[in-house]
Amino acid sequence: MRMEGRAYELGWNVRGALLYGGLAMRRDAAAGSGEGMPSSSSSSPTEEEEERRNDEAEDSHHHHHHPPPRGYDDYHGRPGSYKTGLIALPNAIMDELGPSRVHLSWRLTNVERGANNDDDDGGGGYYVATFDNDGTHRKVKACTLVVTIPTYAIGTSLDVVLPGSADLFRRGKSDDAKISEGVSYPPVASVTVAYPKSAFRDVDLADGSGNLRDLPGFGMVSTRSAGLRILATLFSSSLFPGRCPVEYNLLSYTIGGARDEAVGAMSEDDLVAVVDGDLRTMLLRPEAPHPKVLGLKIWPRTIPQYELGHSDTMTELKRMEDANDAGGLWVCGNYRTGVSLTACINFGYDQAKVVAGHLSSKRRG
Repeated sequence: MRMEGRAYELGWNVRGALLYGGLAMRRDAAAGSGEGMPSSSSSSPTEEEEERRNDEAEDSHHHHHHPPPRGYDDYHGRPGSYKTGLIALPNAIMDELGPSRVHLSWRLTNVERGANNDDDDGGGGYYVATFDNDGTHRKVKACTLVVTIPTYAIGTSLDVVLPGSADLFRRGKSDDAKISEGVSYPPVASVTVAYPKSAFRDVDLADGSGNLRDLPGFGMVSTRSAGLRILATLFSSSLFPGRCPVEYNLLSYTIGGARDEAVGAMSEDDLVAVVDGDLRTMLLRPEAPHPKVLGLKIWPRTIPQYELGHSDTMTELKRMEDANDAGGLWVCGNYRTGVSLTACINFGYDQAKVVAGHLSSKRRG
């Protein structure tokens, strides 16, 4: 069942379409339209379109799915979320798979090859993955293994089957101090605050989009050259209905990243002070009250950085995978396939086909 078959029954809270739109863009690129908009001139459906139709037809016998918003194809590239937040999506996936297939809080500690006496082709066998959960150990046998945990969580767990992988992912610098080795995951803080609309400057915007107090728009991205420390701002109450009372504006900030790793050691009060100070520089009246702080989370490791040297690291990882004669082992993640939600979902579809093809070839062999 395709992801977007479930998206809109989870409490979609959107003035745009995240999953449908992103996948539509990819579909059109594959069809060669190059415009990122749905193409009506294609004489035959693409593979993704055909797969979606087949899945939707199958699902209709088992589930009642909400249709996408009217005109969703015009909204790709715009943000979407759920009324309870994006956590609704992984929770729904977990519910769909069931408790027998999803086991949480287990840490991968080791992967080895296991011999399969029934295989005579010399390339048979299976993997034995060892997991730990608060001192409890469990071994799982599998013909294929897809490892999608962050590189910092891999440690030495793959060194037996991919010799050198621990050194490859160990964070550091090469002889050229400008080239990074391993993969960097800098800290980022997320801060959500609310101010009364009266706290904002009373300015009619020159482009005719409205008054600044209504925060018409998506948000903003900041640069250090502007003298600001925040990275980006989402005007959440402008993007998504029902996020706060009508007399308030709700804003979500990110602060930190590769150029401001000190954020990881800041106190919550200091983070709020930075956000409030930057906002007063840009949008608020001098006498604006202090914000209502509705959410604050410091993520010690976040989005992987595609730094100078990253391509060499990924090339070496590919060489290690290819050198694994047994096959059936893939080391993947957003550090390799793209960091956006849509990129991760699309990768999942593609990788599932690769795994299925590998298993089919083993059965034929």
